[in-house]
Amino acid sequence: MAKKIRAGRLREVVDNLKQLSEAKIQLRIWRDEKVQQAILHLNRTDQIFKDGIDADGNPLGVYSNVTEFLNQGKSFTFNGVTKTKKAGEPYILFDKGDFFATFDVTQFNDGVKITADSNFEGNELLTDSYVTNLLGLTDKSTNELAIAIVPFAIRFVREQILK
Repeated sequence: MAKKIRAGRLREVVDNLKQLSEAKIQLRIWRDEKVQQAILHLNRTDQIFKDGIDADGNPLGVYSNVTEFLNQGKSFTFNGVTKTKKAGEPYILFDKGDFFATFDVTQFNDGVKITADSNFEGNELLTDSYVTNLLGLTDKSTNELAIAIVPFAIRFVREQILK
C-alpha cells in the first residue's frame, strides 16, 4: 500500500520550492569546495599543463630547442601528470609550481572568476608574456563542468524542498 502524503506537508514542499531561485542555486554551487577544485583542475591541469592552451583554446606557444637542451632529462609533474619540455611541444607554464599554487576561485552570485598571481620572484607577468586570456575555461571545459555540477544542483534542490 502506498504511503499517503499529508496535505500540509505537500504545501510545505511547494512553499519551499517557490523560495528557490536560479541565483540561490548558483550561489550554493559556486561555494562548494569540490566544484571550485574541479574548476581549478580544468584550468590548470587539463588546459594549461596537459594541452598548453588558454581559455579561448589557443596555444600558449611551443618550446624551443634551447629550452629542451636546458631542461634535458628533467620532468615536471602536476596533479599526477608528468610532462617534459621538448622542442615543438606546447608550453606548460610550470617549473616549481609557484604559479599554479597561486590559482584561486572567487565566487559571485552568477558565476566565478579564476585568479592567479603571475608576478612572482621578480619575473615578468606570465599573463603579459604569453597570453592575456590564460585564466578561464574553454567551451569544452565549461561543458565538462556543467555536466559535473548537475549532481550538486540536484542534491541542493532536493535538500531545499524537503527541509
